[in-house]
Amino acid sequence: MTALDGSGYEWENTLRDAPFGDKIVDGGYTALPDPVADRIFEVVMCLAGEVWAVRDRLRLAEAAIASEYGIDLSAAVDVYRERGESLDAMREDRDAFVERVLRPLRVRTGSSRTFNERAIEG
Repeated sequence: MTALDGSGYEWENTLRDAPFGDKIVDGGYTALPDPVADRIFEVVMCLAGEVWAVRDRLRLAEAAIASEYGIDLSAAVDVYRERGESLDAMREDRDAFVERVLRPLRVRTGSSRTFNERAIEG
């Protein structure tokens, strides 16, 4: 593969022998030694971008509510959380979410224990 800048530099040969997994695999660049790990890393980075977008919109929503209605939504949420009325439901939701997200790993390893059980047992 020749560089697009017309220099004639052969990037593919350089990447094939590069450390840390930098290489061309099936016509696509990989940075990690394992192409599967590289794809997983891409998924993680995409999810991180989505989380950032949600955090950004939440911040904007809090600012808009404060500006339009004079309500400090962040403080109101903190007060509600401190009352602890919904902590059990929140924990159940969290545990179910972790199980859904990490289920493919549990299935691949053949473990019958949930991730929360493994975290508690060590």
